[in-house]
Amino acid sequence: MEIMDDGHNDWEETKFGPRINPEVVQRSKLRVWGRIELLKRWNPKKYGDRLAHTGSDGEGPVQFEVRSILDKTKE
Repeated sequence: MEIMDDGHNDWEETKFGPRINPEVVQRSKLRVWGRIELLKRWNPKKYGDRLAHTGSDGEGPVQFEVRSILDKTKE
């Protein structure tokens, strides 16, 4: 939070007026992203990416069809 809230070097004065300092902004983004990635690795259950498991139509639960390799009638 401290990295994200710190914006004291985000802007620089030029002869044309204030302009954003892209190097500082990108470095802050990278520092935040790195900490998020570490959290994902340390506690993936809480901070990891969540995957939605849905059926082929995009809604409802995944449905499985179990067939025997000996059953030739369904082919």
